[in-house]
Amino acid sequence: MAGSYIADLASQVAFLVALSVSLNILLGFAGQMSMATAAFYGLGAYTCAVLTSQGASLTGESLFAPQLPFLGGFLGAVVVTFFAGLAVAAPAARRVKGDYLILLTLAFHFLFITVTSTWVDLTGGPNGIMLPPLSLLGFEIKTTDQAFWLAFAWAVIATIICWKIGGSPFGRLLRGIREDEIALHALGKPTVWPKSLTFGITAAIAGATGAVSAAYMQFVAPTTYSLDLAILVAACVALGGAGNILGSVLAAIAIGSLRPILENTGLLSSDTAVPWQTVIYGAILVLGMVFRPAGLLPEGFSFRRRGNYYKSVPGDNVIAMAGHSYIEPSGARRVKTPKPVSEVVVEVRDLTKSFGGLQATRDVSFKLRKGEIVALIGPNGAGKSTIFNQMTGAIRPDRGDVLLRGQSVLGADPVKVAKLGMARYFQHVRILEGMTAIDNVALGVPGQTGEALSRVFLTPSAVAKREREVQAEARKHLKDVGADGYADQIARDLAFGQQKLIAFARLLATGADVLLLDEPTSGVDPRSAQQIIELVRELAASGKTICIVEHSLHVVSELADRIVFMDAGAVVGEGTVEEITGRADLVELYFGT
Repeated sequence: MAGSYIADLASQVAFLVALSVSLNILLGFAGQMSMATAAFYGLGAYTCAVLTSQGASLTGESLFAPQLPFLGGFLGAVVVTFFAGLAVAAPAARRVKGDYLILLTLAFHFLFITVTSTWVDLTGGPNGIMLPPLSLLGFEIKTTDQAFWLAFAWAVIATIICWKIGGSPFGRLLRGIREDEIALHALGKPTVWPKSLTFGITAAIAGATGAVSAAYMQFVAPTTYSLDLAILVAACVALGGAGNILGSVLAAIAIGSLRPILENTGLLSSDTAVPWQTVIYGAILVLGMVFRPAGLLPEGFSFRRRGNYYKSVPGDNVIAMAGHSYIEPSGARRVKTPKPVSEVVVEVRDLTKSFGGLQATRDVSFKLRKGEIVALIGPNGAGKSTIFNQMTGAIRPDRGDVLLRGQSVLGADPVKVAKLGMARYFQHVRILEGMTAIDNVALGVPGQTGEALSRVFLTPSAVAKREREVQAEARKHLKDVGADGYADQIARDLAFGQQKLIAFARLLATGADVLLLDEPTSGVDPRSAQQIIELVRELAASGKTICIVEHSLHVVSELADRIVFMDAGAVVGEGTVEEITGRADLVELYFGT
């Protein structure tokens, strides 16, 4: 008797573990909050029940009762819930975010409860469906102890699958999506399909868990898959640590064992344990959010690094005043040797954009040549960043065109533009704060085999080989900008100047031929800024085409072969540094004197 009780308890914990690790991939890694876990769990259970049983429990008849073996019901549950997850992801991956995503998944949950409660001919309504005794590969499972091993095996399989996903380049891509989708688009990384696939995969894992639990209990009913279960699973993810699979496993074991512990210690009776456990779960969740907001095992936690995980990073590249430059003129400006005229790589033609009654840009035209550094300067509000947005596809112009190597990229989204070889460095960095410096840079490397989820499982050796190359390349780029000393540090713990260096290394990792740099030296100390200046020179010398928005005239004079001066959304001057600084009208516009 005691053995069966413990086996039943352990089985329920195993189901909770499988649900928690699957939700952690969606919530902890991809940052997509879902309250539909219980619905997918129940959908898998009902799919298995319909496919394997003789019909609804009251009538013994059903609209559809093929009476397949358990494996048939299990596979059916996986397929049905996978496509149900994709259906939910259709609006979620593109437009629905944040609180609205919670409402969307709640709506799916209530739709599931309504259908299973009212479609009596198929689901048995409130009375549910009885399943036949569990049989696997000809072996009939008769006892609770035997059934436990099936539940345990599935929990292990689900955990391994999620661990594999989370630790792969695909998992790194999901974490990037969670941190900043716009930054990923600028690196040429798509986000819609990875999010959709993650919804589908995690729904399928929850559905498979439901199929195993239905076969284990030999009964399904709507009340089993309540919203309380979805909240419980989310609590396991939050308490264990979002983005840490082991944390979800430990939290699920602890929370799943809470009720029987309270009963057996005499703190609660079996009658009062059920209502009180919800109160206790809520109290634990609140205390955890107050005293351990990142969970028991935060993302990236390892016992080896436990001693210095939250320490600040020392270094010479300390923060300057964010948004300003401490670079002082060196006295004598570098004398540039005139460059021979080279091929036009980018041509901006008559870009015009209005926002309501405000005309942000008006008939802006200029050309960028191979190996050339062009500075786009002007007073605040001149439209410089808006031009970058139009060039990269972040904003569609009302009129005009952008040609990249003679081909129009008008209408292309930022992902496509980046893949074509034009990448952007943001003024406000858009660093992926919850990830390490090296993971930030690794996301910029193109051609990663492991970013295709199928390859993670079908060709693991090829993925591992490519990942070693990606890591080596990322470290090289960090070294190029002098940031290799904190490659394994979490980006949010770094100073602003250090974050800008990481963002620059990430840009280099893309291998783009055209680099749009929006104030790359603002907010960094003189030493770091000089590093960036030298890097930009080297990149131009190697044949890169560079357009830079910069407020520091010292940096402009050090770097620019040519200046495009903008004011009030239009180009009002173009020429060399000497030609532009020699015009009194432009100097007055720039300095306001």
